[in-house]
Amino acid sequence: MDTILLLVQKMPMGIFAFLFLIGFFLLYFILYFYINKNLNQICIIVFNDKNRYKSPLELFDFIYISFIPTTFWKELLSLKNFFKFKKLYQKDFFMKMDEKNLKRLLNEFPFFFALQYSAFICGILFMCLITGSYYFEI
Repeated sequence: MDTILLLVQKMPMGIFAFLFLIGFFLLYFILYFYINKNLNQICIIVFNDKNRYKSPLELFDFIYISFIPTTFWKELLSLKNFFKFKKLYQKDFFMKMDEKNLKRLLNEFPFFFALQYSAFICGILFMCLITGSYYFEI
């Protein structure tokens, strides 16, 4: 216990960065099981094909599906009326999705978006804190 307190005193940014890294991996672990549990419904909405992917997902298939919320962040902000953007749904390099499918996905699986955005924020905070602790030696 004294060792942990000493680490917190000597390098608090590094400890918090490590906690965000643990949170990042924990959230992605939960997201993997959540996507596998709802894979058929997600595939019906996104790909119009129930049998496109099979559970359990391979790593790269999971990463591909899990990036849907972060790829369409502008469209989601526009749907929620936070911001207005001129060009929306121009993601031909990733996948084609229209407003109806995105709304349906958001309404039926809000936890999918919350998990992905939380993991994304934990990853960014980890990188910022670990960089800050290196440069400021805190």
